[in-house]
Amino acid sequence: MKIAKGIIFLALYNQLLHPIAYTIIPPAMKLLFRIPIAIELTTKKYSSLPREYTTLDYLNLASSVVNNNGLEGNCKHYANATYETYHKLIKQNNRNDLKDEVNFIFGKMINAHAGHVMLEYTNENGIRTQYETTLNTPKLEPKKVQKYSKSSLEEKT
Repeated sequence: MKIAKGIIFLALYNQLLHPIAYTIIPPAMKLLFRIPIAIELTTKKYSSLPREYTTLDYLNLASSVVNNNGLEGNCKHYANATYETYHKLIKQNNRNDLKDEVNFIFGKMINAHAGHVMLEYTNENGIRTQYETTLNTPKLEPKKVQKYSKSSLEEKT
């Protein structure tokens, strides 16, 4: 009887709880890694960005905001802060078409801790591309982002 209960429990966990536990990554990352997110995008310069901004442009701008606002931490902190800032920027600029273009990717697990954490985005050719958030992105004004995106493509991806 105990074996049957165990099998039923594992089947329910596999079909119900396991998928739910892994569908919402950003909130789970905040809880698991206790990441402080204190970056606000309150200035008007971030609310009327050009419509031709690509996913990479928004990512570079988000990375610039994160890297130039005194955030301290490791790759988990930078990836999560950049991810959240990216989503704030696209929401402020009514770019819901870019909502699902960025995901987290994790390196090998080491001693029950996630290895390196970075982002992955879909580029203009539909190809998933890794994006490193821990590099020191310079302070970018919105009108210089597209030029930076073209020049930094090799470094950040």
